Amino acid sequence: MKKDKTGEKIKGAIASVTADAPKFIGKLHNESSLFGGKYLRARIFLSFSGHVTERSLKIAAAIELLHAATLVHDDILDTGKSRRGDTPLYLKRGISQAVIYGDYLFAKGLLILSELRESAFYREATKTLSETLSGEITETERRRDTDLTEKDYLSIAAGKSGAFFGMSCKLGAVERGANAYDIKKAFGFGIKTGITYQILDDYNDYFNESVPREKRFMDIENGIITLPLIYMLENASEKERAVLRSMIESRNYSSSDMEQVCRKMIVRGVPERMLDAAEKHLEYAVSCLPFRIKAAMTRNSYIVHYLREKISYEREKYNNSRSGFCR
Repeated sequence: MKKDKTGEKIKGAIASVTADAPKFIGKLHNESSLFGGKYLRARIFLSFSGHVTERSLKIAAAIELLHAATLVHDDILDTGKSRRGDTPLYLKRGISQAVIYGDYLFAKGLLILSELRESAFYREATKTLSETLSGEITETERRRDTDLTEKDYLSIAAGKSGAFFGMSCKLGAVERGANAYDIKKAFGFGIKTGITYQILDDYNDYFNESVPREKRFMDIENGIITLPLIYMLENASEKERAVLRSMIESRNYSSSDMEQVCRKMIVRGVPERMLDAAEKHLEYAVSCLPFRIKAAMTRNSYIVHYLREKISYEREKYNNSRSGFCR
């Protein structure tokens, strides 16, 4: 297997910038599974910056710290049961310690960016956190709202997921020394890429049969209406729509009920429609990049390859095993 040199460098940078953490925080850091992922946002920053240096790795680490902080708090808000294949920190050490750890990550990430000469880095980070929070607030306000539209969903996804991807691309373009037009396009690419990522994440919540039953349908358990349900409500018969609305709004359903809904989604073509939507957003994002950076991005960007392969894999799996979905 080819060694992931970039991933190792990002991991090392995160370890370096958190080496001076208080002992208590260090223990929480070691127990957390937050930094065992693919470092997508750090990678996309490095792709746009065009180089891997001590400075760029420090910025990449700050981006990962800030994103991890949002995940710590997100797990608490959504009473998540799993994070990257492990138990979330708040279930291991309690809500109070998890919140403190999340606060440390926020503070550390912002401190790193504030120490850079360019005020744009710190300003963009605080703006991103505000947009992410705005997306979370809207999602919370509209829990169990069966009138949520695809447009509403995409707006929430742009804040929840798109903001961090957008920031990573924008800061990378700034670090490269790009002009204002290219920076704007890089930001738009990141937003669309983040939306693609969110669509695929929500797809897995319903249609990834390898996920244990107790960990599936977590969004609807928390009253979060995502694209599978929106598409189902659009395509269902009047009777099915009334029953589904009643289930969601009254909270009167079990995992078996949701599996039945999932099977109906298969019949209605919801998985295929979601994968089409994910592909459309990703390819539109790539098409909007200026020619002078598009070639380098499509050739070198981990995120583009990762999402294209993910869509292709899920589509092939769906086509080969429709009868096995939502068993």
